[in-house]
Amino acid sequence: MGNKRIAFTLCSNNYLAQAKTLGDSLLKNNPDYLFFIGLVDKFNPEIDYTIFKPYQVIEIESIKIPDFNNLINKYNIVELNTAVKPFFFLYLLNRYPDCDQVIYFDPDILVTHRLTSIEEALTSSNVLLTPHILSPIGVDDLSHGEDLFLKYGIYNLGFIGIRRTDESVRFLDWWKDRTFHLGFSNSDAGTFVDQKWINLVPLLFEGISISRHVGLNAAFWNLHERTISERNGVFFINKTTELVFYHFSQFNPNKNDIASNHNRYSFENRPDTIPLFRLYREKLLANRYNYFKAFSCHYVAILQEIKKNRFMEKVKQRDKKMRFSWLIKLIYRWVSTSTVLIMKAYLDYLLDLKTLFANTKAEQK
Repeated sequence: MGNKRIAFTLCSNNYLAQAKTLGDSLLKNNPDYLFFIGLVDKFNPEIDYTIFKPYQVIEIESIKIPDFNNLINKYNIVELNTAVKPFFFLYLLNRYPDCDQVIYFDPDILVTHRLTSIEEALTSSNVLLTPHILSPIGVDDLSHGEDLFLKYGIYNLGFIGIRRTDESVRFLDWWKDRTFHLGFSNSDAGTFVDQKWINLVPLLFEGISISRHVGLNAAFWNLHERTISERNGVFFINKTTELVFYHFSQFNPNKNDIASNHNRYSFENRPDTIPLFRLYREKLLANRYNYFKAFSCHYVAILQEIKKNRFMEKVKQRDKKMRFSWLIKLIYRWVSTSTVLIMKAYLDYLLDLKTLFANTKAEQK
């Protein structure tokens, strides 16, 4: 394969429209890449996977993650899709030993330019990261603000680039242990899937590059510092920097919003975003977004059944405890009642003795 570069995404069947849109845009601008869709799901007989050619769709179970059942028994669909990310990196590096660079993109990304800036950064780095923001947002009542990144992580793991080195493999081994055991989405407990662990990476590993390229990983969370324009079919950030890829996180093509659960920006106050979003919406719908989004994940059904069984077991245990508790209370009441009766009888006996002695003394006088 020579030094051909690799990019991949991870998704379940319900996100295949986004994955195909990503692959189409990647190869349009970077035809020298191999693109893989890691399917965190089972092949569904209702889906014709030949429509994704030349992309390879790989079932996650086929990469042989050790104790994979442990993951599907405890993680929801988002946690599961993110937990397998470092494992898929290692799988591709092992499968393609001549490949020097592997790049991950979330499926809801549109590539609009050559990846030259990423490739150049990885020639001298082991890992390439993109921060959520590069400048302050300010403090106000709108969402989201900088507090978002304190909860969910400094870096956005919708993108990460890896160069094949001993240090990057050491990083991936460290990362996969964390995502396997502690890949929960629980910001109150200090974890957020695979992403928040990356806060530690620049401290723990060598050769970690943090990109300040405004054309990488543009998204609703950094629109305060990035305007979007178009000239001759090419999108630019802040009028001068080519947009390499945009991350359409929380975007629903059936709604007229930049992102759900977000009120800082809209198409009304950011009309500069409309041409890019219109283009992406058209591509998603052409790739049968509404068809694929109706599919449920095979592993979600398993997890739901497991949770149902666990719930029923808890109900049974609770019922047993309640029955046992009722029995204890009954015994306690019986014992308590019996004790009272015994004490009463004993007191009556003592009173009878006292009366008897009193009467005896009276008769003796």
